[in-house]
Amino acid sequence: VTSIALPDLILIPEEHAEEFIAYMKQLPDIQLGDRICEIIVLIDQVEDANIATVREWTAKGAKSAWLKEDWEEQLMEQYGQSESATGDQRSKRFNGNQPIVIAVGSSFKGAGSTHTALAIGKYLQKQYKAKVAIIECGKDAKDFSHIKLAGVGINASLRFVWERLTFICGGLDAVSLEVATRTDQFDYIVLDMGDLNRCEVSHLFFSADLPLLVGSPRIWRVASIYEVLASYSNYPQEDVRIVLSSGSEADCKLLRASFEERIVLNLPHQPDPFKWVDQTEACFEKILSPVLPIKRKKFLSILS
Repeated sequence: VTSIALPDLILIPEEHAEEFIAYMKQLPDIQLGDRICEIIVLIDQVEDANIATVREWTAKGAKSAWLKEDWEEQLMEQYGQSESATGDQRSKRFNGNQPIVIAVGSSFKGAGSTHTALAIGKYLQKQYKAKVAIIECGKDAKDFSHIKLAGVGINASLRFVWERLTFICGGLDAVSLEVATRTDQFDYIVLDMGDLNRCEVSHLFFSADLPLLVGSPRIWRVASIYEVLASYSNYPQEDVRIVLSSGSEADCKLLRASFEERIVLNLPHQPDPFKWVDQTEACFEKILSPVLPIKRKKFLSILS
């Protein structure tokens, strides 16, 4: 049936997946024509159903792995039209082959890109047991050196590990950055871009899998969001999400009316980026939804 119908997507239970993937690999390319058939393995709710499970199946040839009980939600979220999205926006879920890049930039200096990047990194590490690197973009940035001093003490290295996160301080050129990140297989790389108006590598923001523009809900600061987007109008912006630091849902609704084609989300006040409450967790799930491997609530029930 597969070789005749040439489907775009196949969902198959894990008990049959290995045999089916092997069969698909034996099919001559001409039989499948020019269509790309993606295979999603449906896994049972077991303790080790995490990022490692996804990587295991993608290494065998599958596109990804979903929980059996979640397949309808996953299908609609990744290949259907979501309530908050516009256009054909397919999820860029973790595929096990290379790290997902999340870029966090500020619409003005002090908007909170570093705070948000740290919080996102810790959330992914804690909730999904992901291996995360946080990279400080900007040669003159000093925040990570201060974190290093407080966390591991005086150290000449531009790379250090603290709170189970790998930090890479600003000042690395492109070649050094590649060497610093390729020695470990990271699940996620979070780029702290700082103020995008002053960032020398701002192009990395728009090429990321998930670009997050941090702004303020204050009415006199909204213009800075417009200015940044207008300044980079020649870059693709369809994936850019606006995150309001210390904002509310009411603030988001107000800005959504102005940014009709943008996804606007809020991140409640979080004094410590490594600690949060249930309300903040729900916000993280929405903000990072395009790049989360398995829905958080189901994942927590697995671990329990």
